[in-house]
Amino acid sequence: MLLRIQTALVNQHEQQQQQQQQQQQQQQQQQQEPKEGNEKGKGKGKRKQQKQQQQQQQQQQQQQQQQQQQQQQTEDELLLPTSRDCLRYTAKDFEVVCIDTLRRRLISSLATAAATEAATAAAAAAAAGAAGAAGARGGVRGSTKSFPAAAAAAAAAAAAAAASSGVYRRNLRGMMLMMIVLVLPLLLLLLLLLFQLLQQHNNNNQQQQPPIIIACSRILCF
Repeated sequence: MLLRIQTALVNQHEQQQQQQQQQQQQQQQQQQEPKEGNEKGKGKGKRKQQKQQQQQQQQQQQQQQQQQQQQQQTEDELLLPTSRDCLRYTAKDFEVVCIDTLRRRLISSLATAAATEAATAAAAAAAAGAAGAAGARGGVRGSTKSFPAAAAAAAAAAAAAAASSGVYRRNLRGMMLMMIVLVLPLLLLLLLLLFQLLQQHNNNNQQQQPPIIIACSRILCF
């Protein structure tokens, strides 16, 4: 949201600089136009100058209108569509920020979970391969002797799987907390907007009603 405000201010500053540059260029062109010697030539040159000035004025007006429209659009995006008063951030902007943060959080958690699962699978495959190789080399005695090593490898694979599941659970909990923290202010903002709309509606109704009805309604409320 702050980036959008900064970009809007930067665009406004750039538009002002462009307007100043265009005005300076037009003044230089007008000063550099040659003057013709004879009166006929002067008359024709004046007509051409008038046409060129009219065209330049039309172009300036069109450019100013476009710049005003762009500036109005940026201001409308920064203001609320309903009340257009103190709150300069829209609920849509807040929602976009929340969705972006949640999306990044989800992508990072999924990437870590996939990496831990791949590491767990690789460790289990390595342990199984080591156990099979030890059994094939040593025969029955070798397999009985290498049973503790295979058991240790299996235990390591189980520990890696438990660690991966723990990391996934922690990421999931963090994501849920992030959702709660980001959604609660959005709900509060929506409630504030509804409250403002109700106040405006009540004010409009009170202005339309005669004072006798307003007094009776106040007495009934008390």
